[in-house]
Amino acid sequence: MTGKSFRSSPSVWKLMSRAVTLWVGSFLFLIGIAFTVIGLQNALEEQRFQTHGLVVDATVTDKSIERAARGGNPVTRYLAHYRFTSSNGKEVESSAEVPVEEWERLEAGRTFQVTYLPDAPESSWIQGMGENTWIAVYVFLAIGSGLTLLGGGLAFFEG
Repeated sequence: MTGKSFRSSPSVWKLMSRAVTLWVGSFLFLIGIAFTVIGLQNALEEQRFQTHGLVVDATVTDKSIERAARGGNPVTRYLAHYRFTSSNGKEVESSAEVPVEEWERLEAGRTFQVTYLPDAPESSWIQGMGENTWIAVYVFLAIGSGLTLLGGGLAFFEG
């Protein structure tokens, strides 16, 4: 006499827990990819400024404050407005956020150095203020890599 063999099927709870892990892993993987892409874009921009950037003198035209507000800015921003002449003779006006100490020292007519990209003079950085952007690159790449590996591992091994 042959008996029927029943295969035990996984429980509904086990399947649901696997689905949750798969979805969470997929979500973390996508967020990790986004952070990594942002980090890489910032790194490429940094590299462009270091290799192709031109340093020129700019003149302060004005300064302003964007105060923190509940519905808008989460922090007060101190802005320096300046003008410089690019290598092709075009006058460029721009503005940048500066630390409050630098903002307090600025006066209309004062000159300081900026770095700009010759193919995009409207994109400029105040000299000496771009060093901290590498920290942001490393943070975005570290978070992105970690989330991508964690999310990919969860999705792959539980999927």
